[in-house]
Amino acid sequence: MTGIYHLSCGGRKLRTALLAAASMAALSPAAAWAQDGQAAPAAESADSDDAIIVTARRRDESILETPIAVSVASGEDLRSNDVTFAPDLVKMTPGLTAQMGSSGSLGLSRRTSRFAIRGQGGGTGVVTYFAEVPSFGLESNFFDLDNVQVIKGPVGTLFGRVTTGGAVLFSPTRPGDEFAGFVDLKIGEYGRRDVEFAVGGPLIDNVLGLRVSGQLLKSNGFSSNRYNGGHLDGRDGQSFRAILEFTPTDSITNTTIAAVDYIEDPVRSGIPTIARPFSAVVNLGPFGTIQRGNLQRIAPALAKLNNITCPGGVCPTWLELAQGAVDDQKGRSVYDVNENNVTFPSVNQRQIGLINTTEFRVVDFLTLKNIFSYQSNKRRGNSAQNVDSLYLPMLELVDSPGHGARSLTEEIQAQASLLDDRLDITAGFFYEKNWSPYYQQSAVLLYGGYLGQASNAVACSLAGTVAEPGADGNFYCYSGARISLGKSRASDRAVYTQATFDVTDKLSLTAGYRYTWSKRSAAQASYSSLSIANSGLPTQMVQINGAAPFLIAGDIKSIPGETFQTLKFGEGTWSFAAQYQLNPDFMVYATTRRGYNPGGFNGANAPAGFGEYGAEIVTDYEIGTKYSWRSGPLRGLVSFDVYRDNFDNAQRNVTQPVNGNPVAYIANVAKIRIQGFDLDAKVNYDWFSLGGFVTLTDAKYLEYPNTGQFEAFPVPFDLTTFRPANVSKWLWGIRPRIDFGKMIDGAPDISLSGNIYHRGSFSSSEPNVGVEAQRQIDGFTTADIRLDWANINDSGLSAAFAVTNLFDFNGKVGGNELRGTNGINIDVFSPPRQFYFELNYAF
Repeated sequence: MTGIYHLSCGGRKLRTALLAAASMAALSPAAAWAQDGQAAPAAESADSDDAIIVTARRRDESILETPIAVSVASGEDLRSNDVTFAPDLVKMTPGLTAQMGSSGSLGLSRRTSRFAIRGQGGGTGVVTYFAEVPSFGLESNFFDLDNVQVIKGPVGTLFGRVTTGGAVLFSPTRPGDEFAGFVDLKIGEYGRRDVEFAVGGPLIDNVLGLRVSGQLLKSNGFSSNRYNGGHLDGRDGQSFRAILEFTPTDSITNTTIAAVDYIEDPVRSGIPTIARPFSAVVNLGPFGTIQRGNLQRIAPALAKLNNITCPGGVCPTWLELAQGAVDDQKGRSVYDVNENNVTFPSVNQRQIGLINTTEFRVVDFLTLKNIFSYQSNKRRGNSAQNVDSLYLPMLELVDSPGHGARSLTEEIQAQASLLDDRLDITAGFFYEKNWSPYYQQSAVLLYGGYLGQASNAVACSLAGTVAEPGADGNFYCYSGARISLGKSRASDRAVYTQATFDVTDKLSLTAGYRYTWSKRSAAQASYSSLSIANSGLPTQMVQINGAAPFLIAGDIKSIPGETFQTLKFGEGTWSFAAQYQLNPDFMVYATTRRGYNPGGFNGANAPAGFGEYGAEIVTDYEIGTKYSWRSGPLRGLVSFDVYRDNFDNAQRNVTQPVNGNPVAYIANVAKIRIQGFDLDAKVNYDWFSLGGFVTLTDAKYLEYPNTGQFEAFPVPFDLTTFRPANVSKWLWGIRPRIDFGKMIDGAPDISLSGNIYHRGSFSSSEPNVGVEAQRQIDGFTTADIRLDWANINDSGLSAAFAVTNLFDFNGKVGGNELRGTNGINIDVFSPPRQFYFELNYAF
């Protein structure tokens, strides 16, 4: 918990650590904050007006009566801690991490990351919700928010999607009963200039209200690019939102939310830190061989294009060039890079979305709710990702303008309170459809478009490529980009119900069940730039720095003879909880839940036997306590839980060469055990407050079958020695604050606050032992500081000066493991120390 305020409507070592944490919880009372940033009384009872009201169980209830671990941050907390992207939220939330370095819907943007809770997530294991709708928006929902709630552990019954890791809930600020708004401006280093605004109120009193808000983020980027003198690691995005709330009667409320995002972030930088051999020799018998991978030499035509000398006509190998880039980078700052991704240097995405929610209070004890949503994404221009962060086109992803994915959700829900409010029941139906009316493309330009280096021209021809002779006697097999096309249809239908019964005034029992039917269909096709030229399909000629022009697919709605493969899954999930209210301020609970993550299809190039993957199941056990108290000016709030998650048929990303081609796919490989604890506390004494959290996450593979999928770890190597990737054993944070206006009579409302965050060491990928141990990323600690002057002379104007990453930590925070792709390891580094000024005018 990072705030206290009312949310509108809305082994031995382990045992020792748990005992220590329990002692800390018992000795560390915690306070919290009102949404306006001022101190507020801690919740004195479950019915107190100051109680934290959460919606973790799809109804408004005090956090002291919610038998699961949930953390909360107010909109003001987010603003004052400069939370504008997903990776920023982790500094405020126990057990939450964000995986940096992997590409996503926004490519290699700094805002792109995948949440993980208690070590699980990284894809669909953790789902974000905006206004109760899953995966809404382009990772740009961090503005004009009432609050963000983080639910830890499987979400298996009540929410739209079932998950194995948890959920992050974004609640926007509603129009309200009075006209109000704000304008917020931030000016900082590297050309930072951010604007956020909101204005809203009643159009017709008690009938119609409107709120309009927006956020514009702009910065040049903090990394200099030697390739062209430009910058990387910037941001450029505009997001707008309108909320119309219509209340025609006392029993009916209809809320419509329209949102649009335009994201053109400059791509993030990466640092090549390791280059090692990655090769395969394809033997064609009497027709010779083809040398593939980074031991092939750069083609003479490509060498000429990139001003690379080839003494005696013998060009260097790609490995030699990559190692040269690694060595060259070692002598420079991590913010001084040399990357060739300047042809299409920014993400170029637009997304529009609509949410319509209707609530109908049928009678005092029964309320019906309908939630509908629609989203559409479009690529507004070409985009390219320099995946290996080199100055050469060794591994590039390219895409063309066109239509993206679409999604639709529909949920019908009923909530009832019976038996004099002793029995609360929630039941409903959920439907979600995600589809791409047009084929989505992954065009990979590997080694500048050259498949390999052959001993004769016939070998190139047999591989479907064009042979280019070299002065060294070899032939270089050109194919252009490797193009994978996929059109997918995914649907989920679910029915659910959950009930909580107050057995006594102190003891409550909860039981819930959900059954989900999932269907996954996909049509896939593969081409090269050469073969697609004669396919009759729409194409586009593109050129990126350091490579000759090549064809990629255009906007393709259908392919003659296309066929869809279909997978179907069905699974029941459940939750049971018991909670005991020792008094209105002190609750203990125990809960168990089952979570589920459906399977799906891998790409068309997946190795034999891995064209599809199955569902992942988790069973969770959690016990915890929540305590709120006050004694004079000292007040506090503390939350502590211990948990264990058992995963069966766990889904894991695997990359391995297939016939010399690197292929990434998902496989069901393991059983995993994750256990640990979360402690979140804050104490507030008049003008001083101190908050913090500590999280232990102990993850271990219990089973990991070795089928020879990792060349460096042949059978019978024990793969359970791998450490689950992106899991830090320890996370902790400290947030002090001093209010000088309360310390000194008559002083202006000035405060000084800080945020210290530590993440323990973790592995950015798997494998991560033996020869792969270098994938370990060391633990790091960052600190932010902020000086605020609120409501200067009662004018509504507030000002602030802040410094992020105060001690200028510039170590690794993530990376791309390209071991099975081209032998290069890429590390992503923390943003440098930066300062900014902020002005906020509220009216």
